[in-house]
Amino acid sequence: MKCNILFIFLNTALCKLYALDIYCGTSKEGDIGKLSIVWEIQQNSKEMYILYKYQNAQNSKVEYIFCEFWGFCDQTSKSLGPLNISTHIINKTVYTDVIIYNITQYHMGKWTFEHDAKQPMMNVDSLEVSCDFKVYASPKKVLCVHSFSLDSDVLTITCTANKIYPKAQCLFYNVTNKMPIFLDYELSYRHILMEEDETYYTSNCTLSIASPEITKDIIVLASVFPSVTGNISDIQWAFNFTVNVNIESCCGIQLVDCPLIVQEGQTINCTCQLPSNTQTVFNVQWSTGLNRSLPNFTETISFTAKRPSIDYTCIAKLHKRSLSVKYQPVVLTSSYNMTCGKEYDQNNQITITCTSERVYPKVKCHFVFSPANLSHIENYISYHHEKTNVDPEYYTSQCSIKVENVSNTDCLHNVTVYMYPDLNTTVDARNYSTSSTIYLCEASQSSDKDTCTGQDMFAGI
Repeated sequence: MKCNILFIFLNTALCKLYALDIYCGTSKEGDIGKLSIVWEIQQNSKEMYILYKYQNAQNSKVEYIFCEFWGFCDQTSKSLGPLNISTHIINKTVYTDVIIYNITQYHMGKWTFEHDAKQPMMNVDSLEVSCDFKVYASPKKVLCVHSFSLDSDVLTITCTANKIYPKAQCLFYNVTNKMPIFLDYELSYRHILMEEDETYYTSNCTLSIASPEITKDIIVLASVFPSVTGNISDIQWAFNFTVNVNIESCCGIQLVDCPLIVQEGQTINCTCQLPSNTQTVFNVQWSTGLNRSLPNFTETISFTAKRPSIDYTCIAKLHKRSLSVKYQPVVLTSSYNMTCGKEYDQNNQITITCTSERVYPKVKCHFVFSPANLSHIENYISYHHEKTNVDPEYYTSQCSIKVENVSNTDCLHNVTVYMYPDLNTTVDARNYSTSSTIYLCEASQSSDKDTCTGQDMFAGI
């Protein structure tokens, strides 16, 4: 704290002395602190002395430090620890500095700089100026956590500071366009004096936000600091934390046994799993994409997959909050009516073509050659897709590849074609493949070794 003394003076037979300025800072426990006073004199005298009087903020104990005006000091009390008191004069202005090493809370309190004399002088009154020296202790540990109570529909963010002095103060805010926006919600404090040292506190500050006001993930910044002056300027000593609030982790509902990929005619039993951090009974219902509620279903919905796929929404209501999750699986055609054929040309090339009708979605193909070194144009598979129905959407899909330098009498070589749905998902579409094996010789040469079909998985891939 700094205060300007406008007109405090002492008029004696030896000198006229003014107190111009006094300064007491704020220091962190364990650091080096400084107190300063600036005096102005009209005449110099070795008979002038200054008395430093210290009053402890905790127990009002007074410590006296006597100093000669020219800077020679006698510290009669050793409880203050090592001090460095210096006085120097520049152009009749006296600068007195008190450097305190290893600041403790015992240095905190009212420091008074007082002019006096060892031997009484005629008509001498004391000249006294004071300031408050403040000390703070940073917490040993600060932790911020958040939790949701769906029963009361409240989000709480709690920060705990251990071994802090004085009691903690907290500010919570967001940053928008690089500007802090303080959160004006209910803020409560709890301060406990530590038993092992009745000086420090364990401080808790809790911010409570009504959950319905949170509609998406948010980032809350928390500043925790000792309330040294009680002003916003104390934030300069703050511990700063970032609290990531994920709305789904608190209030989300999940789908269980709800496959993303299904086939036509498959029976689905999809369960809407409610949050586990509440004992309250939710009002749960399912609805379709047409906003038509399905009153016969509560947590689990059962239906037979068909095309076009219908999206279902599970809605759980509690207080003012409405939790929801959508489910719309990709419905594939149940099986591929896959046919494959081969066509020879004059250049010893065979074109293998496979076709499947009434499929969804479009197909992709994979060709496996036996033997593996069979010459073919490996990187070129041609596709042709024709939409045969709009709603629901179906295609006739075709894929083909050319094989080189093969005789139509060679029955030792074959090509297995795997046809599978072209899915843009993380699900392995090959699990839904259909295969067909083509022998490269003419049918008359291969007897019963011609085209065969089946539901084989990808062999040798």
